[in-house]
Amino acid sequence: MATFVCEKCGAPLEAVLGKTILKCTYCGYSQAITIPELERDDEITKYYKEALAFFEKGEWKNAKDKADKLTSIAADNKVPCLLHMMYEHRVTKEDKLGSLPVDLADSPFYAMIMEEGSDELKLKAENYRVSSFSAYCKKVTGSSYKYEELQKIEKILKEYPDIDNSKALLKECQGKLAMLNQVSAELEYIKERIILIPSEINKEGKKSKLKSKLSEISDKVSDKFNDYPFAPVIVHLDDGDGIFTMEEKGSTYTVKIGDAYEMMTLGSQMKLILMLVDKSTKKIAVSRYISSHIDAHDVPEYTKTPSIKFPKNKLAVCNIEPRILSSSIDMDYL
Repeated sequence: MATFVCEKCGAPLEAVLGKTILKCTYCGYSQAITIPELERDDEITKYYKEALAFFEKGEWKNAKDKADKLTSIAADNKVPCLLHMMYEHRVTKEDKLGSLPVDLADSPFYAMIMEEGSDELKLKAENYRVSSFSAYCKKVTGSSYKYEELQKIEKILKEYPDIDNSKALLKECQGKLAMLNQVSAELEYIKERIILIPSEINKEGKKSKLKSKLSEISDKVSDKFNDYPFAPVIVHLDDGDGIFTMEEKGSTYTVKIGDAYEMMTLGSQMKLILMLVDKSTKKIAVSRYISSHIDAHDVPEYTKTPSIKFPKNKLAVCNIEPRILSSSIDMDYL
């Protein structure tokens, strides 16, 4: 990095990347400086390579610290966004972004690149995204029963017909969409009812009515799913009867049933969510995290794995009842 001379006393000043005003350690005088663009680019490249070295060793904290530092000192340069995407998915090399089973466009850092990055950086990020479509489409088509997700995959497969095995994936994807369309009215009915039930129960003040209200849903729709490979599961997270502190109420429960995955935050009111899951699933994994801000690499306080089954004409309900040190988890078939 270039050195400068104090305009007041003539003492040497050493420039630091990200600083445009330097203060003389001898006389205290402050002056504005301009770092030559080439030198600035050299420094950014140096920091970037140092971060990549940490990623390669799997030293995630050091890698993130270096990425954060680079972001703070070169805010107008969006190259560090690639580093943050690498950290999000814990990949050791930059080019592995192109083989992830995710849509990179879902990352806020991808959006920053496409909005403010250089043309070269935009092209690189877009190429990584397109390269990842093969793994992403295969994963979602094989595991998801979320209508919006499958619609997105259908659009990608039509737009990029050169994706590996695209014809077979498109056929499977459209088959699932057709099945979901056949039960769309039933699914909408469940969604609408479970949105209203918590406020109804709070108003009536009788939690014992929850089971009867869920039984009403089952009586109306459960038989519609008998002949499909998927089934609805309602997950009920209780409010804990007011025994938790505000900090504890900010804790998060993750519910994984087969490949279906949802997150729920403990609050002052019970929560009900609908999950569509594959009937071949045998276990549910319910994990509790101490914070409401978690990522896929955080370690939960605990995980419980109750069994699940899918009897005909029955609606499966997973009840999570929080406790101070643990949680009670049981299944109802209504």
